[in-house]
Amino acid sequence: MNFVAEREGMTLTKYARNGATVGPAPTATGGQIITQVQSASSTAPAFVVFDGGTNDAGEIHDNHTYVIGTLSGSQDPSTFNTSTYAGALENTTEPAVEPRGLRGRCAMHAIRTVAG
Repeated sequence: MNFVAEREGMTLTKYARNGATVGPAPTATGGQIITQVQSASSTAPAFVVFDGGTNDAGEIHDNHTYVIGTLSGSQDPSTFNTSTYAGALENTTEPAVEPRGLRGRCAMHAIRTVAG
């Protein structure tokens, strides 16, 4: 990310924390990624890069903290089952991309297509 931002003359702001999970893992050392999204600047960025899931693998497979689950098929956050990885992913990505307008909806559609 640093390389691309520098090369393209972009301002780069990172909110990531090591050890964070997409899913609800109360003992994750970096907390839950939704917290990082919620603490991001309200200024709409040109791009949102989401990199999550690595720490969830151990929580799902080894610790059985939560299950993978399924996507809701809706864009209504009240339908997201945030006790699963899939629902937490929807809950994390929706506020990150939806306020960005059509570009955000296209990104969300792509996520649903790949994950669904």
